[in-house]
Amino acid sequence: MCVAEAAIAGSAGASVEADDLFGEGDGRVLVTAAEADVPALRALAGDLPLRQIGTVGGPVIRVGVAELSLAEAAASHDAGIPKAVGA
Repeated sequence: MCVAEAAIAGSAGASVEADDLFGEGDGRVLVTAAEADVPALRALAGDLPLRQIGTVGGPVIRVGVAELSLAEAAASHDAGIPKAVGA
C-alpha cells in the first residue's frame, strides 16, 4: 500500500521485485532516492540495513507480476472512501 500511495502522490509509477513485502516483521520505511544519491543515503543510514526493492518511474505500479496503471490506481484510491461511506 505504501508503494501505491507514494506512486499516486508523486505521479510516478513504480516497479517492485521484492518477495517479502508483506511480512509481519519490524517496522520499515520506504525511501526513494536518485541513483546518484544512494551512496550518501547509505552513509546517512549508518548501521541501519538498506535494501533496494525496485525503481520509480513509468505509467504503472508493478509488484512482481501484478500490474495496474497509475491512472487506474489513482482513480480507485480517490474513490475508496466516498464509495465506502455511500457518497
